[in-house]
Amino acid sequence: MLIIGGSISIFGQSEPKKFDEFDVNESTHYYPYDRINVLQRIRRLENYVRKRKNVAVFVVSYKARKSTYESRMLLDNLAGEARSTIAYQTGVGDKNVRLLEGGYRDTEMIEFWIGPRNSKPPPFTPKYMDDVKFECVDINLGEKGMNFDVNESATFSAWTYPKQNFSFIWTPSIGEVIDGQGTESVRIDTKGQSKLTLFVEVKGLPEPCEKVAFKTFEIGRRPFLADKVTRYMYSDLAARVDNFMIMLNANPQLTGCIIAYSGRGENDSIEQDRALASIKRIFVFRRFSADRVKIINGGSREYNSAEMWLLPPGVEPPKPTPSVDSRFIKVTKRRVNFDQ
Repeated sequence: MLIIGGSISIFGQSEPKKFDEFDVNESTHYYPYDRINVLQRIRRLENYVRKRKNVAVFVVSYKARKSTYESRMLLDNLAGEARSTIAYQTGVGDKNVRLLEGGYRDTEMIEFWIGPRNSKPPPFTPKYMDDVKFECVDINLGEKGMNFDVNESATFSAWTYPKQNFSFIWTPSIGEVIDGQGTESVRIDTKGQSKLTLFVEVKGLPEPCEKVAFKTFEIGRRPFLADKVTRYMYSDLAARVDNFMIMLNANPQLTGCIIAYSGRGENDSIEQDRALASIKRIFVFRRFSADRVKIINGGSREYNSAEMWLLPPGVEPPKPTPSVDSRFIKVTKRRVNFDQ
């Protein structure tokens, strides 16, 4: 070992050494006692680097041979989080933390390497070349319109992300396709039934990719979830409430319901009625009438969130679905912070 500036160095010459290597998908670790999440690994690296001087850090990411847009974004976000944490929280500096792409392996993986300043990047060890990768898309299904009448046809849509030009083959669990077979929008005769499971097959995807998605929809008079938001900034919440009120005003036969949930927060404490106070503040500031909108305190979830529902005549609002009983939550008395 070398002694540099009063601290111990593990480096002989200019080669970086591997500090950690892991699969970013925690679900691959079936034995729970072996599980260390990615943020714990980043904090461990941060604590080690804080105690060293004159080091460089390399964050090397490996994409999965078969991946979805969601998995690729998760990999990029976690690698970026590691880089920014080490660069700005340890004093190492931006230029001494490098984010590198190592190629393709079976799953999304990240390596942390540490070396002396000005050291060369570590060697990459991909398992596959670029020509054998399969970048799949995420397939989504949703309603078009609110489909409140079981005696009328219901319309649905499918889309992929990233968006590409595909052909969509639709199969309903009941009823029949009236119009739109082969396109991204389809109209279904539900034969008066109130529940429908819809299957869609996306043509044109690479062979290893998942090609079929399905979702069950309720049809007829029931609460319709127009929007929901979690871990919001106040400005984002205000914009969503604006859009919800536009939808409500465009459908005068409907009424509205907003269910506000306060975040559980650290140490099982919350700001008193923060979510509820935010909604009410928006209504006062925007001068919205609450005559057709019922605002409900939904209790507590892990993070501050809100649901915005549209209700046809005679339909009751949905029951709140908190994730924790209020008896486990300590409500703080500090002033509500609308900026978070």
